[in-house]
Amino acid sequence: MNMLHHSTQKILFALLGPSLLATASLAAVGCAGLAAPTSEKVRNTKEGKACPKPEALIDDGEDGQNQSTVVDGRGGYWYTFVDASGSTVWPTAGAQGGTFEMSPGGAEGTAYAAHMKGQVGTGSVLFVGMGVNFVDPKGGYDGSKYGGISFWAKKGPGSTNKTRLKIPDAYTDPDGGHCSECFNDMGMDLTLTEEWQLFTVPFKSLKQMPGWGRPRRMKVDETTMYAIQFQVNDPGQPYDIWVDEIRFTGCEG
Repeated sequence: MNMLHHSTQKILFALLGPSLLATASLAAVGCAGLAAPTSEKVRNTKEGKACPKPEALIDDGEDGQNQSTVVDGRGGYWYTFVDASGSTVWPTAGAQGGTFEMSPGGAEGTAYAAHMKGQVGTGSVLFVGMGVNFVDPKGGYDGSKYGGISFWAKKGPGSTNKTRLKIPDAYTDPDGGHCSECFNDMGMDLTLTEEWQLFTVPFKSLKQMPGWGRPRRMKVDETTMYAIQFQVNDPGQPYDIWVDEIRFTGCEG
């Protein structure tokens, strides 16, 4: 399954970019003038509407395995990544010999969910995260027939409520060969609660963080998406982040 190599690639991916990311302030949830990703308004847009097609499921974790749903040319693996400045992460990152595992207790009464926990350090380069690649070996996936993604998410008691959704593509991931200042992925800052909430995120609402990254892009390249990631950069804070039922949205037409 090539999990160690796969996860190691993502650790190297994270080690450089988040050094810049850690110096930037977290933005408010969503973008000015746009509805919150938990709102029914977003779920009723063309891009946010639930997609009934079975191939729209990215992963629900119900098989208890670390591979996403194998469908429509997809089937990548889950992983965690962590800085070298004292932050900790569970499940153990692949570069440290770990393999991702699902945790019991999913959204909507389901059996399993993706889950990471630990402590963010206090050094100068801080990041922890978990993610799932669309394909294995790592490569770009063409999701342009969809309008966005949805997922359920929550935090555990005592955890920071800040996390950032990120979707690396060929213009932000160095493997794409287009970026000279890589890793500023299109994304959105989220605020979690201790209750499961449904988030719906149209691709058009994803933005790079301000002030860095080359090239600067207006939108994610939906034809070369590498992964979905959830990253925490809150210095000195404990984190306990849960994500479940990840699906594509907006497949009408």
